[in-house]
Amino acid sequence: MKLVHGDLCGPVTPTTPSGNKLFFLLVDDLSRYMWLILLSTKDQASMVFTAFQARAEAEAARKLRTLRTDRGDEFTARNFIEHCTQEGVQRHYTAPYTPQQNGVVERHNQTVMGMARSMMKAMSVPGWFWGEAVTTTVFILNWSPTQSVDGKTPFEVWHGVKPPVHFLRTFGCVAHVKTGGKHLTKLEDQSTPMVFVDYEAGTKSWRFYNPVTQRVHVSHDAVFEESRPWDWGDDKGAGPGDDVEPFYIEFVTVGGARHEAEVAPATPPTSPAPATPASSPTSAAMPTYGSEPCTSAAPTTPAAPSGVQFTTPPMGELDLDEDHDDDAPLRFRTMDNVLGLGSPPGLADRELTQELLVAIGDEPTSVKEAKASKEWRTAMLEEMASIEENKTWSLVDLPRGHHAIGLKWVFKLKRDEHGEIVKHKARLVAKGYVQR
Repeated sequence: MKLVHGDLCGPVTPTTPSGNKLFFLLVDDLSRYMWLILLSTKDQASMVFTAFQARAEAEAARKLRTLRTDRGDEFTARNFIEHCTQEGVQRHYTAPYTPQQNGVVERHNQTVMGMARSMMKAMSVPGWFWGEAVTTTVFILNWSPTQSVDGKTPFEVWHGVKPPVHFLRTFGCVAHVKTGGKHLTKLEDQSTPMVFVDYEAGTKSWRFYNPVTQRVHVSHDAVFEESRPWDWGDDKGAGPGDDVEPFYIEFVTVGGARHEAEVAPATPPTSPAPATPASSPTSAAMPTYGSEPCTSAAPTTPAAPSGVQFTTPPMGELDLDEDHDDDAPLRFRTMDNVLGLGSPPGLADRELTQELLVAIGDEPTSVKEAKASKEWRTAMLEEMASIEENKTWSLVDLPRGHHAIGLKWVFKLKRDEHGEIVKHKARLVAKGYVQR
């Protein structure tokens, strides 16, 4: 409890039936023990952190001393800061756009999401169980040995005893749950086939989901078929007709001193998602942006966009060029907002895919591209002059058996509140990520 790392991950689209679309992950620095809490909005972070602190301090029999997070609004809110001040919790913040300063929880975020995705894919579990998947993932990771604590498990370091593992089962497998509380005849089924989805906290039981009744059951009497996934049929939620909640795309117009937000709902689903599980799908069709594709019989003059509109990034991993700075935020615009709603005169009608976006890349992606601009050449010369003036490095012979770390130019545009360019900034940085 000397240092705890915290971070919000999400939003996950679409939201769960209970309204959750984020999760709050906290990691103890010494033991690497983790806690995961599902949230529906970011402003709930203060409330759930209060409950977490009381529980963790009671288990560890010591006070929380330091909390390290980024500078998100949920962590810099007045009520959050006041609570930490009253409890004597010291705050550590990362620098803007520098997630590596809180690398412990950032790496665990990637581990949790990657492992949850793998478990769901392996057993063909529908996407609306992402909440149960990440919760189960954290449970398993706390029970698994890690090099961060010399091969011990986080559970052992936190609680002081080795964890039992005899009850661990394969997530998403078929389980035959004993039917209890009923007077059954000799020939009636004594169990009901269900899907194992989680471990019930505070009891020696498992949680099962019955796809027929769409209800969650808690039971300790079950027989597992760990190699058999459930046959979900067409209710899997992995295509254009997904059985998922509707999602929304937020457009922010950047103009003068005022910023406006518009929300455009996507096409509603054909049927509602099950309401009993504590979570909902992660797999969803690509969102639709704006109106239908614009086609016209006669050439028309393109309609001028009313303003620069930025939209939410597409889901999934982005295939960017190798020179892109991973820590720099990207902004996206719809093609209609860039080119106008109509087709240019004398050219063929434009039919764009609704999901097609353009990434705003005003900065050069390579040194060759930067050298073509006088402003960027000046910025590079200023950076080199600053390095020489400050004596950032000194030339030495490379030790035998070692490899030199390469350098990389990073180009950024500095803008004012109106979006106007005020400075061209070039930085020469070392590729520290290649170190072992």
